[in-house]
Amino acid sequence: MEACRAGWVDRAAVPGDETADGPLAGLAFVVKDSLDALLAGGANLAGRAAMTELAYDFSGQNCFYGCPENPAVPGHLPGGSSSGCAALVGSGEVAFALGGDTAGSVRVPSSFCGVPGFRPSHGAVSTEGAAPLAPSFDT
Repeated sequence: MEACRAGWVDRAAVPGDETADGPLAGLAFVVKDSLDALLAGGANLAGRAAMTELAYDFSGQNCFYGCPENPAVPGHLPGGSSSGCAALVGSGEVAFALGGDTAGSVRVPSSFCGVPGFRPSHGAVSTEGAAPLAPSFDT
């Protein structure tokens, strides 16, 4: 495994063909730690990103794993809860990352780390299989 500041990337776990076609061909990505259901469902994951404990913090700190480095402003907090996702994208280690956004979990760290964050309109993307936090806000 290759160590990263905001998570880890297991290059050996990356499946597929380097010459694959499609609009996302060649783009590396990570998902935030709370999406373990993808692994249980048989998906192949190239890496995992750090996140705040229980996905419930705006600072980006995690007392068990530490705080990902903010690539835009070193020495400052990366924002949470998807702190590792935003830090990995901001550092250029991956092209994009996935995370749920109920109350700013994607948008807050994105703004702290200087990268775009997108929250789809409520109901535009299915949340089936995701653990609900606030069903009328979950995306």
